[in-house]
This record gives sequence, C-alpha cells and structure tokens, in this order.
Amino acid sequence: PESGIHKVNALSGACLLIRKSMIHEIGYFDTDFFMYYEDHDFGFRGKKAGWDCLLNSDVIVKHYIGASSEKSDSSSDWKNEMMFKSLLIYFDKNCNWLQQRLLKLGWIFGLSLRILLGRRKESNKKLLKHVLNYRFH
Repeated sequence: PESGIHKVNALSGACLLIRKSMIHEIGYFDTDFFMYYEDHDFGFRGKKAGWDCLLNSDVIVKHYIGASSEKSDSSSDWKNEMMFKSLLIYFDKNCNWLQQRLLKLGWIFGLSLRILLGRRKESNKKLLKHVLNYRFH
C-alpha cells in the first residue's frame, strides 16, 4: 500500500499495538484457537464493536513465518492441520449458517479432488476427516 496509515480488516498478531480499553471491551485472543487465525478473530470482534484496525505501512517488522510450527519433517502436515482446525473455529464463530455449510462443501469437494489426484493423499485424508467430523454450532 501507499505510505501512511490505512484501515484494514485484520493484522498479523506478530506485531500489534492494542488499546487497553479495547481489550477490556472485547476480551483477549480466544483460547479456542491453538495457533493461526486468532489474530483475525480478534480484529473481527474489534471491528464488530466499532474499533478500527490500522496499518502503518511506513513501519517494517521482520516476521519469521512458521518459526513456531516448523520443528520437524512432518511440520507441513501439522501446520496444515492446525490451520484447518483454526479456520473451522473462525468460520464457526464469525459466519452464518449458509456460509458455514458452503465452506464445508467446498472443502469436502476440494480435499476429495486432491485425494483422487494423489496430491498429499494421507495429509488430505486427515484434513478431510477433520472437516467431515466438525459440527458447526
């Protein structure tokens, strides 16, 4: 984006400045999220409560993406699983009934197609199982 301060929908939790009064109003990060998307959920709740999320594009922060999750050879599969679980929680909290069902159908179709095409078959089978077993509230 251009230089300066811009309103955005969400920011990475890697570098945030949050007003104490906002935390008192909407609470902390939701502990239902183990990792991934808790920052987006926080921003969404803030926006719903009338807070603005601002990005200063003149500030540069180095974020080592994946440093918390890339510890082993199977880290990619584990990371994908955590991301899927967190996305399911995010959409469960923040989307309506129809959006949730359409998302679930899209994931079922997409993951099934990847399995049929032989792409990361075992990993995608595990993700598909999570999606099929997840019950939106």
